[in-house]
Amino acid sequence: MSKNGDEVNAAAAEHLFVENFAAYDYIAGRAVSCVKQVRCHFDTIDQTSNIKQVRQHTYEFFEILHSATFANLSKHLFAALLRPWPL
Repeated sequence: MSKNGDEVNAAAAEHLFVENFAAYDYIAGRAVSCVKQVRCHFDTIDQTSNIKQVRQHTYEFFEILHSATFANLSKHLFAALLRPWPL
């Protein structure tokens, strides 16, 4: 909405988004353009700590697979690969 100049309705939508997702560590978006909107253009409302937290913890879906999940699983996968296979 804010990309099209409708800042009044954008502010209401941004508040609702932050209200719904402020408690989460990872917020995944399917579309890069939606994630970019949250990260870069959630500026029609005051930048409270909740809004900053949501902006910093919003990721494109594949970023989560690559960074968050892969980083945590890579240790376990690597250890599993080093174990000898049962005969």
